[in-house]
Amino acid sequence: MNATQLPLISVSHSNNELFSDYYLNEFVPTQDDRLALSDAAHSVRDTLRERLVTIHPERLDESQLEEKWVKFVLAELGWHYKIRYTGTGHRKPDYALTASTESS
Repeated sequence: MNATQLPLISVSHSNNELFSDYYLNEFVPTQDDRLALSDAAHSVRDTLRERLVTIHPERLDESQLEEKWVKFVLAELGWHYKIRYTGTGHRKPDYALTASTESS
């Protein structure tokens, strides 16, 4: 009896059931031109990666993470914002994103 070994499948992603495996394996690889990042996007991505390594988010509480990461990301992406706190006792920040400081 000859046994046939099935080919090993190389997984190029960690799918957490957000998208189907078919979509990730078959469709996305054919869309390179649509998924290509511009030079500006590469620059922002690299800046965010560098920042993320330096702040050690796993060591930060929610307030520190907001201050050192969320606000930084919004600024790098070119967003302006107003923060309005809601609730009593444990207040929750509510961000209003705007395209310019005039509209904030």
